[in-house]
Amino acid sequence: QGFPGGTGYHLSNVYVYGGGGGGASAAGTNAPGSGAPLTGNTAGNGGDGYTVSILGPTLPAAFAGGGGGGAQGGPNDATGGNGGLGGGGAGVSQPAGTARTGGAGYNAGENYPNPENLGGKGGYSTGGGGGGSGTPTGTFGGHGGSGIVVARYKLAAMTTDAKATGGNISFYDDKTIHVFTTSGTFVNPAPISNVEVVMVAGGGAGGNNIGGGGGAGAVLESPGTGFTFPNNTYTITVGAGGAGIEHKGPTTPGFASNTTISYPGPYTWTAQRGGHGASYPNIASQSGGSGGGGASDV
Repeated sequence: QGFPGGTGYHLSNVYVYGGGGGGASAAGTNAPGSGAPLTGNTAGNGGDGYTVSILGPTLPAAFAGGGGGGAQGGPNDATGGNGGLGGGGAGVSQPAGTARTGGAGYNAGENYPNPENLGGKGGYSTGGGGGGSGTPTGTFGGHGGSGIVVARYKLAAMTTDAKATGGNISFYDDKTIHVFTTSGTFVNPAPISNVEVVMVAGGGAGGNNIGGGGGAGAVLESPGTGFTFPNNTYTITVGAGGAGIEHKGPTTPGFASNTTISYPGPYTWTAQRGGHGASYPNIASQSGGSGGGGASDV
């Protein structure tokens, strides 16, 4: 599951908006197009994440939302883009403007008060993209959210004994749930049938200097009733979110990383990391599980 980021917009170096990062269920929206005075216009919003109930109906999880685009609005109100579910909210430079909120998904993306130049972070363990920053002075693009792996299977009988080890283990509705928020191993001494799996990669960082929102990490979900896991040791690598950067820091945001499940064969399942957002004037957005949003002219 993954979609592209939206495009940015630039008018006379005054009205400058970043595009939203792509999410697992929808593309990031474009920044406003031509026309002035652009009063109250909003930078691109992050695409929404992908909602699953693998953690149980009491905690439906929206993973992998895109980050919102940054904004500069000149003499008029400017509004940074909202993060998609799980994505970070964008920064905004105009004092009369409004910094937008992170998406209200599982471990919701971070947001800042009005006004604020910083891009919000993607929610941890969501693969959400970071928000784009406002103007350059002291600003940072938001960090992408880390990934997650969840495996769930039905118990053979009414018991709280898991069939496997690894991750944080809980029990709900006659099922065992293994949640990996950090890397580890899933070990099952005997085969397990109908294992449901969700993998989410690390989210991309938001761009700096009125940047585009970071793209979400890809979401992989097992089909139907899941897979049969032969007795084995499965190596779980949980992807890290991309690091946002200051305008005067490194030339490009840090890359997010993939989430993988590897087992002897050798075989590997891979969820691809999210792409970082573009930064004005010359750092292009990056493709990935979902693509980063564009800055005003890249």
